[in-house]
Amino acid sequence: MTAIETRRYEMLVRVRDFGNTHGDRFPESTLAREQFTTVSAAVKELSAFAVKKMAAKQEGKRTKATAREALHDRLESIAITARAIARDTPGFEDRFHVPRPRTDQGLLTAGRLFARDAEILKDQFLAHAMRDTFIADLLESVETFEQAIREREAGKGGQTAARASMNAALESGTAAVQKIDAMVNNHLRDDPETTALWRSVRRIGYARRPRKVASAPPPAPSAPTPAPPAATAPPAVTPPQTTSSSVVEITS
Repeated sequence: MTAIETRRYEMLVRVRDFGNTHGDRFPESTLAREQFTTVSAAVKELSAFAVKKMAAKQEGKRTKATAREALHDRLESIAITARAIARDTPGFEDRFHVPRPRTDQGLLTAGRLFARDAEILKDQFLAHAMRDTFIADLLESVETFEQAIREREAGKGGQTAARASMNAALESGTAAVQKIDAMVNNHLRDDPETTALWRSVRRIGYARRPRKVASAPPPAPSAPTPAPPAATAPPAVTPPQTTSSSVVEITS
């Protein structure tokens, strides 16, 4: 289920519980009880869908992963043995390289090629203590892994039909809630407490988006610091001028 589908499902569960507690307050002549029954059926179907989907998803992953690992282990065992044989027979290992990356199709193809080439060179593998059934075991692992892939793909197709059924259950349950809403407003309008409870029950909560915090405006550029006044040189002091006395020579 998506997030909104989950919230709709949770709303239907609350409406079902409301009906179990307050359904008998509506006259049998109204459609209220029938609509509460529709909601209960939708909840039951949606619960079964959620459980089945989770179980199928986990089982499919587990089965495929187990078969994949088993095939890879058999390929690695043959590749390691081929490298050991290559110590005396250079180039022997060239036919037995485990593919990188290990894609599903790559492992399946490698398994079939290993089996074909190992059949021709079987005696050398057996001389290195491989089991007599190692080729048959490899082909069985290939088949098991391939079957696991097919089953998982088939499971995905089944999920499409299951999702259509889930959507139908959501729609029928939601339509019933709309009808119940009108009947609650009509029949329980004089019971503000129950009416307020109903409004809370039928509400579909939506996740609130976090508010964006307005970023603080950048600080205004500070005024440039005025340069200190230039130092004024002290006035030059003029040394006092000394007047030399004139010597008048008097000649007689």
